Amino acid sequence: FSEHDFYIIANKEYRKIFREQKNLHIIDSSSAYQRYLNKIMSLLHKEHYTIRKTILSCDAIVCIGGSIFIQNENWKNRFEFMLKEIDKPKFVIGSNFGPFDDDGFYSAFHELFKCFTDICVRDDYTYNLFHDLKNVRKAPDIVFQYDMKKHISEEKQGVGISVINLRNRKGLEKVCEVYEEKIASVCEMFATKNIPVKLFSFCKFEKDNDVIEKIKDKLSDIAKENCKVILYETDLEMLLDQIGNCKMIIASRFHAMILGWIAQCKVLPLIYSDKMLNVINDVRFTGKYVDIKNIESLTMDDIMKIYENQPILRTEILSKEAERQFDGLKQYLNT
Repeated sequence: FSEHDFYIIANKEYRKIFREQKNLHIIDSSSAYQRYLNKIMSLLHKEHYTIRKTILSCDAIVCIGGSIFIQNENWKNRFEFMLKEIDKPKFVIGSNFGPFDDDGFYSAFHELFKCFTDICVRDDYTYNLFHDLKNVRKAPDIVFQYDMKKHISEEKQGVGISVINLRNRKGLEKVCEVYEEKIASVCEMFATKNIPVKLFSFCKFEKDNDVIEKIKDKLSDIAKENCKVILYETDLEMLLDQIGNCKMIIASRFHAMILGWIAQCKVLPLIYSDKMLNVINDVRFTGKYVDIKNIESLTMDDIMKIYENQPILRTEILSKEAERQFDGLKQYLNT
């Protein structure tokens, strides 16, 4: 939608990521001034200042992202703001709902979603929660429609492992040591077979890079030499090139799984959240996957069978269907 102006609230680093998008304006949420105003609004139990000021100045609101409706301590502030103060077109693109453990949270958003113009979710689980609302649709995850062709190498080689920091994730902190030991063992195994390994950090903010350092500390010198560390911060093209060069992706991150599929890699999902399992079921993925809580059960034989024999998920139909995520916004902007 190059003829329209868009505004997002984000750290100033995103100016580097989106430097080619001239119609996208980054509102820096990290300045001392913005943090001060946001703190005041928080004390008043209001949606924070930066979001409030930006949304009220725009013609429409697009809530775009994955797990953007998670039950947390501030959800009521956002609910009140979106329901009572925003009387303009509102869209949801590419989201799932939850996790949540309070029926009141679900009921509140069921009521809120009635006043949205169009909502397109990314999994059957979320769609089934809100299927009675006529403005709710479902299409595959947005990333499925990204064209990876230019990033896919003709001669794929080696294994990419996206890691995740489990130390601050409720219910998973108990298995963080076992998880890190298992990933280290996988690195050692591939080193003995002279198969190169890339360790991917998808999210510096959630300290994936710290986990990579912990894993490297457990490796022999030979395994360390066999591992290349890929730290994604602002260079998306570099990240996609590195994924497209891999024969296999061991995916602890949701979008490592999706990108691995569309890059025509063999993919082993390590499930840390139901959102991964929901999509696995939706796309009818028949390969092996492992709940990260049970990662100790994963054997080196399992991994080698995937590396050598697992069929690749075909994503052509999913790619076309994912374009429908934008249909509601397209209709609004073209009228």
